[in-house]
Amino acid sequence: MEEPVNILPPKREGAIEFTALPEVTFEDRVGAMLLALPIDGVFELAKNVKTENREKFIEAVKSYIDRGFGKQDGFEVYFKNDYSKIKKIILIKAL
Repeated sequence: MEEPVNILPPKREGAIEFTALPEVTFEDRVGAMLLALPIDGVFELAKNVKTENREKFIEAVKSYIDRGFGKQDGFEVYFKNDYSKIKKIILIKAL
């Protein structure tokens, strides 16, 4: 049997070796979507989230909101009262 050919460049001294990439979770994907949503952007759940995933999606967003997601970066996200839409806004700081 032949020896496998290594096509990777030689390892540099002190380089970090990655053996496995971390798993991307549903909550990670929700967080990425919230980050990508533009300021004053509106995300409509009916158009963008499958019916069977909506409850899980809403819980993930609520978790981000409860943890103050975006506040350190000057924005926040909030739900419309019926949980049908999410909006991202700039936080106005008091003088």
